[in-house]
Amino acid sequence: MKICFLVELNYMWQWDDGLRGAMQILEKEHEVCYHLDGERHDHQPDLLMCWGGTLSKTYKEGLAYQGKKALFFAGGPRVEELFEPYDIVFFENKLHTKEARGWGNHFFTAFGTNTNIFCPMKQPKMFDVIYPGAFGLWKRKELFAESVQGLRALSLGNIQHHEMQCWDVCVKNGVAISGDIPQSRMPYFMAMSKTVVVLPVPEIGCQRTVLEAMAMALPVIVPNDAPLVVEFAEKGGGIIVDPTPSAIRKAILEAPEINEKGYEYVQREMTEEHYANRIKEGLAIL
Repeated sequence: MKICFLVELNYMWQWDDGLRGAMQILEKEHEVCYHLDGERHDHQPDLLMCWGGTLSKTYKEGLAYQGKKALFFAGGPRVEELFEPYDIVFFENKLHTKEARGWGNHFFTAFGTNTNIFCPMKQPKMFDVIYPGAFGLWKRKELFAESVQGLRALSLGNIQHHEMQCWDVCVKNGVAISGDIPQSRMPYFMAMSKTVVVLPVPEIGCQRTVLEAMAMALPVIVPNDAPLVVEFAEKGGGIIVDPTPSAIRKAILEAPEINEKGYEYVQREMTEEHYANRIKEGLAIL
């Protein structure tokens, strides 16, 4: 099968994650090419794969394609009519898949992490805690900053220039800051920290970061009001806490050195090979 994978330009920073690892496995069985949004030109594959939310450029470009197409859902509104034009839709979590199953049998859960990159490694522990993720309101960076006062904390990710208050609150509370870095370099920063924290608002997921931390056998702390990350934390030894500064700080200070349960969970169910196999299940309906 000839597959064209359409990627958002902003996603290229993260293009060494589990999906990239899964696609490399699929390349052994299919002819795969990659294009940024708006640069597919007249390429006519057997299947167009689009990664993006339902408001993204890749989603809209997929709508215009007359052949078979699949969507890797990355956020945005979830309503039946937005998914109808796609022959296959992949979600990153079972909650969304279960919700959509009433709309048809072309919805699948496919997710995992790239264990070729995210794996246990030894680095000097320069930080007590790290929070990888964009400096946007949906990441609750202000809650992180309030929780880590006096600790050695690092926050890194894309700076949203229209939401600079998320950056400012970290700086004012003594959090070390880094902008976007290539995904392939992220493990080195994570390995420098004793713990990993992700604090998305309830309707948003940061499950990719949760799995990456688990793949590295790092303790990962998540809020109990964000079901998309709780789903993975429950299976992989994540520390689930109330979204309050005192509870988060306590979890950071009391976290174990190694998250063996998380590492075992990823190896058992959530590697790039598992990801690829779940994509193949979706392709089988074509």
